[in-house]
Formats: sequence, C-alpha cells, structure tokens
Amino acid sequence: MSDVKARFKELAELWYEETAVLSNLNKIIQHKAYKEIIEMGWDVVPFILDELEEGPALWGPALRAITGECVTVAAKDQGRIGVVGAAWVKMGEEKGWRKARA
Repeated sequence: MSDVKARFKELAELWYEETAVLSNLNKIIQHKAYKEIIEMGWDVVPFILDELEEGPALWGPALRAITGECVTVAAKDQGRIGVVGAAWVKMGEEKGWRKARA
C-alpha cells in the first residue's frame, strides 16, 4: 500500500469515527482529518471514489474542493448522499480520475 493510500485510510477512519454521531454538516466537513484529506489533493481522489463505491458518505464537499467540479443530480435527489456519491463516481470514471491509483 502506498504512503498516500495508507495516510488517506488512517485519516478517513479517524474522520468516520469522530463524526459518526454528528448531524451538523459543517462540523462534519470541518473536521481536522477531513481538511487534511482535502489538502492531500488529487492523489486521494481515486481513494475517495473507492469509498463512495463502498457506501454513501459525505465526500462530495472534499471532491468539489479538490477537483473544482460539481455534480448535478435531479432536484428530488439533492441531499441524498448515496445518489450524489454515485454521481461523483460516475463523473470520476468518465473523467479518468482513477488512472493515477496507487
């Protein structure tokens, strides 16, 4: 496992663990581990997409911060983390964001 992947996994675990009981979106995405993941930049995008394939999680803001992109979902699906996550995975596949996988 690459150093980047190992660090991402470590930070993601910490983030999941420490935000599991939170309902405030701002507190969840302002967590120190989440911010550090964003600071890792493009190298972690493939790993975030992997996480989204495993199940819904609030990775959209991180992907938006890293890639500068936004996904579009139907109005009825806005706020549905699983649907938004699937849209990110699809965009990532279409744009080749996984080719740099470590």
